[in-house]
Amino acid sequence: MDTLLNEVKEHLKKQEEIRKYSEEKVKEFIETRAKEIKSEKT
Repeated sequence: MDTLLNEVKEHLKKQEEIRKYSEEKVKEFIETRAKEIKSEKT
């Protein structure tokens, strides 16, 4: 039972890391795109 709980915890931890990584990539994309659009208008 403990092994199963530890495995589930590990999977949840990995999912959280992936989610944070994905959010960071989306943030970087939006910031880069906003800069591109801003420079196109000037």
